Amino acid sequence: MIEFPADVEAYYRCLSAQRSWPAATEAAFRASVAWYRALEESSEPRQYYEYVDREGLVEEGSRWLWEAIAVNGETMAIKQIELGPSGVAHCYWWRRVEDDVGGLTDQPLDLVEPGLSPVSRSAFYSLWDAMSTGDARGSSKPPSVEGPEGMSVSGSSGEHDGQVRGSWMTIPATSVGWMCTRFYMC
Repeated sequence: MIEFPADVEAYYRCLSAQRSWPAATEAAFRASVAWYRALEESSEPRQYYEYVDREGLVEEGSRWLWEAIAVNGETMAIKQIELGPSGVAHCYWWRRVEDDVGGLTDQPLDLVEPGLSPVSRSAFYSLWDAMSTGDARGSSKPPSVEGPEGMSVSGSSGEHDGQVRGSWMTIPATSVGWMCTRFYMC
């Protein structure tokens, strides 16, 4: 079985339980997560792109940003930011490939797509880091949520340039159902 850090294991166990995945589906999903992790940890050069929905194809004003690498001649996203016009943001990468709102694209980026444009690494990470520290949500620190029996979601996890980002959980394995509805990670 593929091993992930404890917070990632808990999140994906939760997702599997919520969706009632059979063992084969869970194994395939975990293999996909491991593939994205290997891409993230590779030394391949990074590329950065942004798409702004100016025509209302999904929701006018929405933005998508990607950190991507070349894989077998195609440009694959390894991190993705979805930012709605209301300012609600969702971040996806191997630690959180998907949730109930969306997920990291599993299709290569089409670099000739109208509206897709390159952005700088600093432009991507200024937004990624702001969301990871809570700044994009109007907070100077990640949220901390207390649950029943002393369970909590707080702190930080995830890696980027050797620094820790996002939120992590301290939660008993028997309380996975509660954690699923309140978990935050970017």
